[in-house]
Amino acid sequence: MIRDDSVHLIANLSVTVILGALSLVTLWTVMDMALYLRLALSVATLFLCALVGHRLVPRLTGPLLDRLLALRRTSSQWVLAAVKGDRPGLRWLETISDGSAVAFLATVERRPLVIPLLEGRNFVGRQRSLTHHRGWKMPYPVEAAQWFVVCESGKAWIQDAASTNGSFLRSTRPDGQSATVPIELHHEMAPPRRLQEGDELLTCYAVLVFGWT
Repeated sequence: MIRDDSVHLIANLSVTVILGALSLVTLWTVMDMALYLRLALSVATLFLCALVGHRLVPRLTGPLLDRLLALRRTSSQWVLAAVKGDRPGLRWLETISDGSAVAFLATVERRPLVIPLLEGRNFVGRQRSLTHHRGWKMPYPVEAAQWFVVCESGKAWIQDAASTNGSFLRSTRPDGQSATVPIELHHEMAPPRRLQEGDELLTCYAVLVFGWT
């Protein structure tokens, strides 16, 4: 994804180039003057356009770009509210097993893909012999084998399912600071990670948020 500062830089350069091109076209096709004057004015025009592009254009286009970029951003809290409110545009995967979802994982994007989680042990991945869901479509948010998520009595834990690229859990600590830790295979030295609503799961493909239904 293109960073916001890169978008501003591209916009400023584009406006500057357009201003310079229009000025040069006007100078060389409309005005009638000696060649050395045209060359001198061309250099001065390019310098002036560069100065305007550096100082004035960001002030004019910056606020508009910030508003447009704000519309593009999607937060985990927005996705949680969208899923809980069953807003239009959600893409739900079907569960193969019977039962009602007690929790979910949802991709953090404008049209979230929602992965329902049942009570008990859930396999999250696209591997047909193990998957608990159907309806996976490209671009995939997870690997063939990504996680095991256990939901029991209002509590949830997550562990790696021998994924190829691994993943990370990003949660907010009581002091308001976020902490990111790897999600590992379950063994004595690395028990399953506890999941809280609003925690983000980071794969090499997407960011997903965990929530309770």
